[in-house]
Amino acid sequence: MPRPLRINDPDKLQLVTVRTQAAQLLLRPDRWVNEMIGGVLARYQEMYGIEIYAYTFLSNHYHILLRAPRCNLWQFEQALNREIARRINFYLKREGTLWGRRYDAQIVVEDADQIEALLYIVCNATGHGLVSHPQQWPGMHSYDQLRTGKELTYRFDIYSSKEETALHTLKLSPLPALGCTSLTEQWEVLQNEILKRLRKLHEARENKSFLGKARILKQKPFARPKKIKRSPRPVCYTKSLIALHWFRRFYKQLRTTYIEASYRYRCGELSASFPPLTFPPPAHYVPN
Repeated sequence: MPRPLRINDPDKLQLVTVRTQAAQLLLRPDRWVNEMIGGVLARYQEMYGIEIYAYTFLSNHYHILLRAPRCNLWQFEQALNREIARRINFYLKREGTLWGRRYDAQIVVEDADQIEALLYIVCNATGHGLVSHPQQWPGMHSYDQLRTGKELTYRFDIYSSKEETALHTLKLSPLPALGCTSLTEQWEVLQNEILKRLRKLHEARENKSFLGKARILKQKPFARPKKIKRSPRPVCYTKSLIALHWFRRFYKQLRTTYIEASYRYRCGELSASFPPLTFPPPAHYVPN
């Protein structure tokens, strides 16, 4: 299956998802893991100018709703995933690849989808049957930061010949779709929507119990869920069938144009014109 085409739109929000190798619980939360992830996330948010709207790090995957105004999402994700992998491997005394595959980045199509994506991330731990309320999740999550509107400071350890420590600030931005100027104003709109979403998730579980914080913290990092949900990579994030149909047509045409330009480029035609919001591939070989 060919890799999905990256669309580097500086004006669009994207829902980024990454899962660990074989869905192992390698990101199981504890004090060190939470502080480490916070430091890495804050450092590269500052470095690459990323706007973050919501995030949650579960034991075997994470979601971030963000925007990359500099069209450098790939650089941010490369740095974020590299540093988390290096530090988790060192912490768990393991070797090899931490992540199961490349990150998924879904373009958030419409304004209403921005709210849906944020609710999905905030309530993710509840949706997976882990805790009954997002606040109970012991790992890194943005619920409290959305509620209080505060910036959080984390430590980033620089491993070199002389160990150093830098402090970085993790900031959240209000959703553009809501037109709010602050997180406090945004929370007044969102808190009722979050409660409604949580009620739906509880009803869908039909009174089944949640795993709970105590049992989560006792899980083994090398364990894996009995059932792993596998689904094809969606081309975008939207709840509108009309918007989904439109985006699929747009994506198909964009990909066709890109493939044609890529073939000419790799055959030596370095002046080949690529579609807007895409990057040329590496020209290290001539295709058959």
